[in-house]
Amino acid sequence: MSVDPDRIEFLVEQNGYPSQTYEATEFPDSKFKYAGTVHGGDWDRCVMRFEETEIYRAFEAHFDHGVAWSETDFFDRVVEFIEEGVVMWGCTSKAAFEKRCERVDELYESIRVHGYLTRDQLARLKPDGYAESEQPRAISCSVFDEIAVCIGRDGDLLFFDGRNRLAIAKLLDLDAIPVWIMVRHEQWQERREAIAADSSARGELPERLRHHPDFTQ
Repeated sequence: MSVDPDRIEFLVEQNGYPSQTYEATEFPDSKFKYAGTVHGGDWDRCVMRFEETEIYRAFEAHFDHGVAWSETDFFDRVVEFIEEGVVMWGCTSKAAFEKRCERVDELYESIRVHGYLTRDQLARLKPDGYAESEQPRAISCSVFDEIAVCIGRDGDLLFFDGRNRLAIAKLLDLDAIPVWIMVRHEQWQERREAIAADSSARGELPERLRHHPDFTQ
């Protein structure tokens, strides 16, 4: 599904950090086991906006205002977690996290120059700066590296995974990006099923929902 990144406003989880940084998550363990599932409950009621997270603000400071990663609160917070023994995005040392930040810079530049490409497209097209050695992993793990969203009861697209790519897409003001749908709220799924059974039911929806991208799936 392709969507305007500005439509992804709120989060499913509470702060945008990996689940190991807080005690409870809405969808614990391997998140991709939830792909395509339907769940009820209040998991779609988080009030934190993606652009208000410490992570996004660090991206904004770094890419829009030239602030070094090491001078952001985000960098300090991650290093603090690492020093406490928490593995952050596969990093177990400050040096490893600094290398990860360098890869984020490379991702930003790739998207800025070549446009938004999925990991599978990157592997096939090999734009400048995309290492040949990364291709097998990029193809096999392409789904796991893309932006994932959940859809709330009112059709809201809620951030679930892929914070680096979503932050960059927003900062570059991209018109559309591909996303994977992980979980749909059961009330939203009922609307989808009603429209699938009777297409005229779409006309009874609020204007903002009549052309929702999930109704074309």
